[in-house]
Amino acid sequence: MSDMMVINFSSFVDRGAVLGPYKRQAVKALGKAGAYSRKDVQRLMKKTKNKSAPPGEAPRYHTAASAFNLRSRIFFGVDRDDLSVLIGPDQKTIKIARTHEEGGYPPVYHIKYSKGQVGPIRKARSGSLYVFVRLRSRKQVLRARSLSLIAQKVTLKRYPRRPFFAPTMPKAETHLLNNLEGMM
Repeated sequence: MSDMMVINFSSFVDRGAVLGPYKRQAVKALGKAGAYSRKDVQRLMKKTKNKSAPPGEAPRYHTAASAFNLRSRIFFGVDRDDLSVLIGPDQKTIKIARTHEEGGYPPVYHIKYSKGQVGPIRKARSGSLYVFVRLRSRKQVLRARSLSLIAQKVTLKRYPRRPFFAPTMPKAETHLLNNLEGMM
């Protein structure tokens, strides 16, 4: 007979234990890159008094206390499952942020008037102003809603392109790659 030797070998590799440290380091690197990118975007936005930024420059902000201050409403978050980072404005300012980034017309906000509130019911005789009264009937409420949309559309002016995310992306990618190389 032949002198053959049979060896059976089985093994178990705990994938989570092996890849866990790398995933933690990747999440940490993504967090650092997100924080760096957020701060870089905020640095581009300068504070001025009642002056808009020229086309092609990042938008400016006027007060820190404003509810719609775009600079203070930029956040970042790391998705641990997908190993990705998301950087951008919150839900309240996302429409106007997109308008600044790409240029175009600002979003039209629908004001939801109801009975008891003060709203426009007709144009004033003196020109482009509106007469405001306390809304007492459903017909007045509907009229106020349509007039507010008309008034907004008339006063809309086109925003020039003022990018603030696009200029920071190459630096953010470099920063992320440096952080990832540091963990290997």
